Amino acid sequence: CKDCTEANCNVRMCISYDGEGVYNAANTVNCPTMDSMCMRPSYGKDLTKVGSVNHGCGACGETENCHECDENICNGQPAPGDPFNCKQYQWDADNSVYTLETDSVACSGYYDFINNCNGPIEASEEDDVSNSGCGPCTADNCNDCTGANCNVRKCISYDVDGEDPYNADTTENCDVMGKCKRPSYTVGKKIFGSVDYGCGACGDTENCHDCDDDNNCNTKPTAGADFQCKQYLWENGAYALKASVTCQRYYDFENNCNGPVEASVENDVSMEGCGPCTADNCNDCTGENCNVRTCISLDVSESAAYDATNTENCATM
Repeated sequence: CKDCTEANCNVRMCISYDGEGVYNAANTVNCPTMDSMCMRPSYGKDLTKVGSVNHGCGACGETENCHECDENICNGQPAPGDPFNCKQYQWDADNSVYTLETDSVACSGYYDFINNCNGPIEASEEDDVSNSGCGPCTADNCNDCTGANCNVRKCISYDVDGEDPYNADTTENCDVMGKCKRPSYTVGKKIFGSVDYGCGACGDTENCHDCDDDNNCNTKPTAGADFQCKQYLWENGAYALKASVTCQRYYDFENNCNGPVEASVENDVSMEGCGPCTADNCNDCTGENCNVRTCISLDVSESAAYDATNTENCATM
């Protein structure tokens, strides 16, 4: 129960408008209970309705582009926000590509999407930038963000084969709002693979990590926790399976183990079994002590019954 102190105050009233005709804040509806919410749709540039919600009684729940409130006649159209700036993308029809302009574009006439900017994920996809970069996305191949001039992707830039040391403050502006990438790291932060730090997605490239959750997200990884792998040692012309070994300071390959495919081929086990394979005659896996092949063991010439729990560890993977 809810109570209030005014004549005839015990009814929830909301503005009612379905988008047809002229909006009038004096058009109201009485809701079924005093606990009812009022709701309204989002409004974009020049009071363009966004979403499928109408003005009236009810809660938004998980509906997108919906705003709710719990006072009488609280669901009116929003007031226009202050102008803001976004980075500007223009479609180059001659080259069929978006270009990021040097100058920002002034965005005005926005209501619920103040300081929202957008940009393309791929430069070659037309019609995926809204209002030159102002406001939220209206297409699939698009990323949006909140903050003046936020719609440019910045990534850490580093040539892994260059002479300069890694510096997380060395960044570059990307042509689109796509992803940042970096190489994989194994024990001791040794670089694994040939990818440089910079703009772009990994695609099918191995030993590459990409991200798009924030600018400069392609930082070096941190070391993972210690883990155990079965140990393989080269002895008397063959690999011998030993007890477990502790693997330390692995980065992108935490809980990765490896082992030989053939016992008699040397140099095909990395770090005695820790981490991923670095040679051809090798198998790797993910999970502590996973690098031992276990098989069901049964001598079919004996009279013993089959028992799937009778197993043996093989000499190789």
